[in-house]
Amino acid sequence: AVAKAKELIKLYVEHRGPPPEAVEQMIVPIDHGRLIIGKSGETVSGLQSTTGTRINISHSISTSTVEVSGGKADVARCIAEINKLIADNSHREVIPLSSSNLVKAIIGEKGASITKIRDESGARVEIAGDSASVSVTGTKAQVAKGKAMVNSKIAEELGPPPVKAGETQFSVDLGSATGKIIGASGSNITRLEKEHGVGVVVKNGTMCFVTGPKAGVDACQAEITEVLERHQEMIEKAKKQEEEAAKVAAQAQNGVNNPGAAPSSDGYSGWDVPSLEGGAWGTGVETNGSN
Repeated sequence: AVAKAKELIKLYVEHRGPPPEAVEQMIVPIDHGRLIIGKSGETVSGLQSTTGTRINISHSISTSTVEVSGGKADVARCIAEINKLIADNSHREVIPLSSSNLVKAIIGEKGASITKIRDESGARVEIAGDSASVSVTGTKAQVAKGKAMVNSKIAEELGPPPVKAGETQFSVDLGSATGKIIGASGSNITRLEKEHGVGVVVKNGTMCFVTGPKAGVDACQAEITEVLERHQEMIEKAKKQEEEAAKVAAQAQNGVNNPGAAPSSDGYSGWDVPSLEGGAWGTGVETNGSN
C-alpha cells in the first residue's frame, strides 16, 4: 500500500495533478522529434493546447521518444495529429552536386546561403556527408521552394557572372591549359584582374569568364588567347614527337622480328644513313676504289 501510494504521489507530481487516464509513447527519427517541437517550441505547444494533452520529448543520438499523456480520446487525437504532421512534412527531394564548389555556393559564407534557403522555404536542407548531394525535406510547398532556391544557387555558380551596364564579357573553355591561366594559388588570375581592370573567374573546372570594360576585356582576351595558342602548339609538337618515336620503335621491332629480311639497297634495313655521294659520309673525299 505504501509503495502504491508513493507511485501515485510521483505521478501526481510529474503531471501536476491526478495521473493521466492514458499514456502513449512513440519513437521517431530525431528530425521528426525536432519537427514536433517546432521553432522555439511553437508546434508542441500548439499540439498540447488544441488536444488538451501533455507531451514530453527526449532525444537520443538518432531518435526521439515522444510521450503523450492525458485522456484516452485526447491522447488518441494528439497521436493522430503528430502522425499527420510527420506525413505532411516528409516530402523529400535529393539534388546531386557535381563538385565541391557547388557545396560551398549552397552553404555560403559562414552558412549564410543555406540559412536563407531554410528560413525562406521552411524546408530542412541538408548536405550529404560525402558532399555528393543536397536533400530538401518538408511539406510539398516547402520542398518545391527550397529545391528552386538550391537550383538557383547551382545555376549561379555554374553559369556566367552577371554583366553590368557598360560592361562586356568574354568566355572560353581553357581545357588542359586551365592551370596556366589560373597560376599558382590563383596568382595569374589576380595579375590579369589587376592589370586589365576586369573580373576573371573559372567555373565548372575549365570554363573561364572575363567581365568588365570592353578595353580591359579585349586586352585580357588577347593575352589568354595567346597562352592557349602556345599551349596548343606544344601539344601538337609533343604529339608529333610521340608519333615519330613510335615509328622508329616500330621499325626497330620489325628488324628484330624479321632478321632474314632483305636489306635495303644501301645495306641498312629500315635506317636512314648519310649519303655517300660526293665523298665518304659527305666529306668531299672521292671514293674511286683506290687507297
